[in-house]
Amino acid sequence: MKNLKLFFFVLPLICISISCATETNDQSDQKEDLAVEQNEVSVYYFHFERRCATCKAVERVSKEAISELYSDKVKFNAVNLDDEEGKEIAERLGVSGQALLVIKGNNKTDLTTDAFMNAVNKPEELKKKLEETINPLAL
Repeated sequence: MKNLKLFFFVLPLICISISCATETNDQSDQKEDLAVEQNEVSVYYFHFERRCATCKAVERVSKEAISELYSDKVKFNAVNLDDEEGKEIAERLGVSGQALLVIKGNNKTDLTTDAFMNAVNKPEELKKKLEETINPLAL
């Protein structure tokens, strides 16, 4: 019975991750300047024009968390990958699909998996993960 419950819990997560196929280039391949101020922490949420409920929740929860926890100290950027400007930013940062990144200078942390697993059902977990990632960079 436990295996069946686990299966029905994990199956939606797998479906979400497949439907929101996330790909980012390996961090070690990124030698170029990220065009982000060295002393600034920024959060980038990359998305396409058409988004599922989970994709929208990732943006909403992340934006709320950044606003509540850091107000002006950390900048939240929602980037539409279907726009030319969004494509340019994504190329500069090595992003090719939906992603949630925390960036300071050349330090890039990918929180995409955590974001898509928690935004809908456990938004507090996503907020906690953002805080754990940003605090060492922002302080």
